[in-house]
Amino acid sequence: VCLVDIEPSEKPVYVSDTENTTFYVRTGNATYPLTVKETVNYLETRKL
Repeated sequence: VCLVDIEPSEKPVYVSDTENTTFYVRTGNATYPLTVKETVNYLETRKL
């Protein structure tokens, strides 16, 4: 059994490759890419 505890970042972190930049949200044991609109909404409502 392995437990990894990661603290939330104080600022958004994006994943970039040669063609795209993507923002992901980690919820429970799943990771979801967000659209631009979803990302803006998430960042506006996120509590730091």
